[in-house]
Amino acid sequence: AAENAFGAARGAERAVVALLGRGVGLGLIEDGHPFRGRHGSAAEWGHTCIAVGGRACECGGHGCVEAYLGGSAVLERWREAGGQPEGHGWNALGSLLDAADAGDAPAAAVVEQTIAILGAALANLVNLYNPERVVVGGWVGLRLMERRAEEVERAVRAQALHRFAAEFTFHPCAFGGDSVALGAALLPLERLLDAPLPRRGTIFTPTPAALVRTSKEMS
Repeated sequence: AAENAFGAARGAERAVVALLGRGVGLGLIEDGHPFRGRHGSAAEWGHTCIAVGGRACECGGHGCVEAYLGGSAVLERWREAGGQPEGHGWNALGSLLDAADAGDAPAAAVVEQTIAILGAALANLVNLYNPERVVVGGWVGLRLMERRAEEVERAVRAQALHRFAAEFTFHPCAFGGDSVALGAALLPLERLLDAPLPRRGTIFTPTPAALVRTSKEMS
């Protein structure tokens, strides 16, 4: 919601906002507004299958996008190849990229595979959704965009259908790691603005159902 209202997806009629952190999430923008599905939980891209019978995912499935592109999964593949991440999260992923840049073959292989998988996963979205804008964020996504943005973009365009490959622009999230928190903060404001205006002379009181709905979305 934050990237759509104020950030890298602002002004787009149709966009995808991919967030890669410890887990993997997705925001869909349709007709300039977030698409949430019937029950408000659409776009579980992180738990779509990208490798049948592949690596185990925390959701209980196998081969999920998150099992390959979540931060823990990327670093675990490096450990399996003999790597030793330094620090945690952002810093650990930086040490992987540093090792790859320094010529460490196992690290370079993990980075290359990660970019290829991300390219395929985003190309799937491009083929399904035909967006005008693709936005990548989350601490994993931003690390890759900071250091390997051109490679990631090439991987997406190379694996998307030819007729779609030139129809979107490619951007990092504008709000970095704060996108999710800012989006959550906007939810109650959106509910308020979407509520019908009270008649003149009446006092507006949110209905219990509206309050419960907003509370659940914030939890």
